[in-house]
Amino acid sequence: MTKKFNFPPGPYGLPVIANLPAILSSNPTEYFTKCSHKFGDIYNLRFGQRRVCILSSTDLVREVFNSKNAQDRVTNVAYYKVFGKNAHGVAFSSKDPWKDSRRFILGLFRDLGVGRGVFESKVTSEAELVKKLAEGINRKEVDLKQKFFWAVGNITCGIVFGKQYDYNDPTLKQFINFVDVFPKVSGPGALVLTSPFLCALPFGPGYKAAVIHETLRISNVAPLGIPHVTDKDIKLSGFDIPKGTTIAANMTAILMNDKIFKNPDKVNPDRFIKNGVFEESSHVIPFSTGTRVCIGEKLARMELLIFLAHLLFRYSFKPPKDVTMPRILDGVEYAVARCPMPYSVVKSERYA
Repeated sequence: MTKKFNFPPGPYGLPVIANLPAILSSNPTEYFTKCSHKFGDIYNLRFGQRRVCILSSTDLVREVFNSKNAQDRVTNVAYYKVFGKNAHGVAFSSKDPWKDSRRFILGLFRDLGVGRGVFESKVTSEAELVKKLAEGINRKEVDLKQKFFWAVGNITCGIVFGKQYDYNDPTLKQFINFVDVFPKVSGPGALVLTSPFLCALPFGPGYKAAVIHETLRISNVAPLGIPHVTDKDIKLSGFDIPKGTTIAANMTAILMNDKIFKNPDKVNPDRFIKNGVFEESSHVIPFSTGTRVCIGEKLARMELLIFLAHLLFRYSFKPPKDVTMPRILDGVEYAVARCPMPYSVVKSERYA
């Protein structure tokens, strides 16, 4: 006897391919967000034969992403073609290969002191290199994105190879090109300088934390994150979610929710300052949440803080005269990551 499921609601799709054209469009997250407005915080899509459940609520995302029965990943054909069928990286593996990879990386991070003062010097050295590169640029238009790419890629080299390279070293350039690090690491570090409000940034520790929190919210560098897959039938918000269902968090709907964040498309760190003190929002989850939260979160936060402190304490970065800066919301989406549109800034000394 066939089991009947109470599926979440969702839009009708085309025969055979169902809702597949939506994910192949130029802005799939916009379509997903429109669906959340129509169908609610949980709805169902079909991409060919695959059933996908989209979540647009922080509470639902936390519930599912902490469930022991929703920790698998979709088989990533492109990943295995590039790295080989036996590649079991921490991001796209499931079950024991994922647990083994995660255990190894966490042990490596612990030994290197990632997230603690002992590793801070490695990040600081890269921030100093970027600052030195900026020293030779006086009131000229410059695109700083590549400098951030080099810096973050070099910190990764320090973890993977135990060595950080000169920016002209072909080994570093080859590594960056090989892993296609550009769209994956550009988000917070590069986007932060596109916002004119940073030109007069106060430097109290609470305000810096609020700036980083707001940057992570509005930059939305992983609009759908990396989806989970259920390995058993589960119940969610009264609906049946069958085994093998792909579950994705619509971070755009969460981070841009106007019921939680007033004027969500505006950059406003003050939304996280209460009575002069920084107050973290539980709805800002750019690194995802649960058991498979981004394993590099501590490193990314350390990079953001140190790069901000080094560059913005000494320099002001402003839009070039008579140039309209791209909106942060107009970033380009690459697979799971979102990259800022091209932009240039003009640097000047704060204390010249």
